[in-house]
Amino acid sequence: MVQTYLKFIKEANLGLISSFKSNVTYLNSDNNLLAIVPALENISLATWSDNDNSSEVTCIRASPDSKFCASGYTDGSIRLWDVTDNSLVCVLNGHSTEVTTLQFDKDGLRLLSGSRDTNLVVWDIVNQSGLYRLKGHKNQITQAKFIEDKNYIISTSKDSLIKVWDLSTQHCVQTLPGHSGEILSLTINKELGWVITGGIDANLKVWQINWDVLDKGVLELDTQTEFPLTHIGDLQRNSSEKVHQLEFHPNGSILFGLIGDKMVETWRIRTSDEIKKKLKRHLKKLKEKAAKSGEDQAEMEESISNAINQPLSPSDRITFWGTIRTQHRIRSFSTSFQTKPAQVSVLLGLTNNSVHVQTIALPDSDPKAPFEPQEQYQLELQGHRSEIRSVSLSSDDRLLASFGPGLVKIWDIETLQCIRTLECGHALCGSFLPGDRYVVVGTKAGNLQLFDLGSSTMVQDVKAHNGSIWSLDIRPDENGLVTGGGDKNVMFWDFKELNLENIGRHLQVEHVKTLQMTDDVLCVRYSPNQNLLAVALLDATVKVFYTDSLKLFLSLYGHKLPVMSMDISSDNSLILTGSADKNIKIWGLDFGDCHKSIFAHDEAVVGVRFQPKTHYFFSCGKDHQVRYWDGDRFESIMKLSGHLGEVWGLEISKKGRFVVSASGDRSIRIWVRTDEPLFLEEEREKEMEETYEQELIGNEDGGDEDEEGADRAGKATMESLKAGERIIEAVELCQREWERKAEYDQLVARGQNPPPPMVEPLLNALQVNGEKYLLDTIAKVKSAELEDALLVLPLSHVVHIFKCIEIWCKRRVQIPLICRITTFLTQTHHRQLVSNQLLKPVIDNVKEGLRQNLKQQKDIIGYNLMGLKHLEREYLANQTSEFFEAPEESNEMEEDKVSIKRKLFV
Repeated sequence: MVQTYLKFIKEANLGLISSFKSNVTYLNSDNNLLAIVPALENISLATWSDNDNSSEVTCIRASPDSKFCASGYTDGSIRLWDVTDNSLVCVLNGHSTEVTTLQFDKDGLRLLSGSRDTNLVVWDIVNQSGLYRLKGHKNQITQAKFIEDKNYIISTSKDSLIKVWDLSTQHCVQTLPGHSGEILSLTINKELGWVITGGIDANLKVWQINWDVLDKGVLELDTQTEFPLTHIGDLQRNSSEKVHQLEFHPNGSILFGLIGDKMVETWRIRTSDEIKKKLKRHLKKLKEKAAKSGEDQAEMEESISNAINQPLSPSDRITFWGTIRTQHRIRSFSTSFQTKPAQVSVLLGLTNNSVHVQTIALPDSDPKAPFEPQEQYQLELQGHRSEIRSVSLSSDDRLLASFGPGLVKIWDIETLQCIRTLECGHALCGSFLPGDRYVVVGTKAGNLQLFDLGSSTMVQDVKAHNGSIWSLDIRPDENGLVTGGGDKNVMFWDFKELNLENIGRHLQVEHVKTLQMTDDVLCVRYSPNQNLLAVALLDATVKVFYTDSLKLFLSLYGHKLPVMSMDISSDNSLILTGSADKNIKIWGLDFGDCHKSIFAHDEAVVGVRFQPKTHYFFSCGKDHQVRYWDGDRFESIMKLSGHLGEVWGLEISKKGRFVVSASGDRSIRIWVRTDEPLFLEEEREKEMEETYEQELIGNEDGGDEDEEGADRAGKATMESLKAGERIIEAVELCQREWERKAEYDQLVARGQNPPPPMVEPLLNALQVNGEKYLLDTIAKVKSAELEDALLVLPLSHVVHIFKCIEIWCKRRVQIPLICRITTFLTQTHHRQLVSNQLLKPVIDNVKEGLRQNLKQQKDIIGYNLMGLKHLEREYLANQTSEFFEAPEESNEMEEDKVSIKRKLFV
């Protein structure tokens, strides 16, 4: 009989405020200022998540109209989100590694992406597909931006080069080696015509955009003397650390720069009055210098004239304003689109899982006003500042405690909200105490700390060990606990309720006895019946003692590295040991024999837990995985993927209904058991398919990465390969139908009376012919995957599609799609199609048919456009007449009001 299990799925994430791999950004939606922050694979605005995605967010960018938001991921994919209804619009695949920069154009119709794979890709947002790929950089792309109102983009890279690209020709028109090392940031000020770049250099580089050169285009450009960008000077910085991000405030008057790790420097554009005063001071100094040196009047006037006619340098136009400092490292910042008239809001995403908002008074009213940033908001209570080392559930599974360095947080499982935050030492382990009114914490300093949840206060802090407390466990009789530490001791404690001064009656722990071991104690665990105590040591052995007499019962040898975690089954018959040697061993507690050794994880195993009243168990490790096992059959049931950091904490509810895991990525995930049956054979097949798919995609993506210039934007994915297979099946089905029809026509031509040709069951059910079914199949392919799906087709199938296109043109159906298919297949298979003489009449018919259909489409669009313009003129004319007639109507209304008042007073 086939063994079935119940599936576990991810239910919720806790503790995530802002992950550190991606930037934060402001979004101005309906005059409300919203903050978009990354949360590992999700985005925290309205919890934007894609169930098919497990990669971490690396870049976020909102469109100019704030209707869409694009997010890049570590696997190279890009997702486009609709802000109005919080839905996923499409997934764009074009990069092989993580996306490092995203930028919309002015109209929000194109998206520019850069990646660690050194490529730039321009995407068509309307058609939801890639336009082209730009190759040329030799290292990771750090920033790329559109030049507003021009068909050019500027990109920077860690190869220390700045490149200007002409999108009309899809080629690089200028390469600037102005920096001495990596370029990390780029920003553009359209009003000044400046491009400012920063990296590891001591100063910011300022480049002037030559608008006349960009207007000429490549054909009229003199490449020897005319350049799109010209270096005009440097901008001094107060710090020599790296410039990670540069951004102008939306009004263009303030420049912000993320310098180093903990500060944002600001510069402001001088007003015209300030520039005049600075120029006067400069001329005054020149005159004084000339007077001291004894220059004649002519030479002095010439020097003054040269100073006046000399163009202003960046240091003349912009001046340092002030510095925003934080206590923790800053990952990124964003400035507000719309703020109060006299201040600007700066959103700071920190690397410690928190978000801060600071406000600064704008210098427009008083340029000499002091720079005083004000802390407005701090979003940090709903998450840990660093990795979570342990978790514990209350007796009724309603509360969850998470323990990390410096903090203990209590969560409500039902609402998924943090209801208590307790400051503690560097917590390594912890647990709820019986009654769920207290939690106990074992710290790295060796202290045992007790907290009262009702008052959120520490009621006891006792020095328990001379080394770190690596593990603790509550006695099954609920009258005490045991701790194991780095001082080679196992210490036993009893609970006592004492009446303390100032705080009343509270629970306390009292040391009872000590069991000295030969090595550091890494884990301790009671058996459910409290007869045995298992102790894991640093020498990779596990000692099992009788609880009452503390005599040695069993010694478990076999692990090559220390055991990090243990658990004993509910029937007291099995003990699990998870080790740093990546193995889990299942031992019998009757004779201490090893039932099975399982290679469980790709990295160290740090947590194992039995499911209550079963021999099923869960394990977690440093390979970011949680796994579900059958302890009787010694088989892996399923893999719970989702964490993006080392999984340190693992806890199972009392009835096994859900599992809680905590990770170094500062997230807590809840996995819930469903009623969906799970079969081991199906899980193994899925794993094999995933491995095969990755190999297949890798083979499809193989190519010359050093090639420069433009290339196709798409990337082969499993979805595009499956779409290509569906198109191949549709083509073959259509071919079979045509062959049967051709045989039938031949027999009829010979004078025979054959039966009608057999119709394919699928076509008969859908009541369509072969070419109609093929067109419907192609139309169902996502726009972003269409070109990659068509690449899968062999040449024989391409020839058949051209014959179908000839029929589709005559029927005038889905002309835009047909044009796109024809263009792509012609570009891809041009030589083969041209050399096929039998296909020449078909291609001529396709050419003529498309030309007629496109002309008809053009006429319809032109007619509709003129109709819209006519309606616009009528609307404007009516608005103008209403504007001029309004004063007369208002005068009549005022006269009526006066007459009414007169009648009332009479």
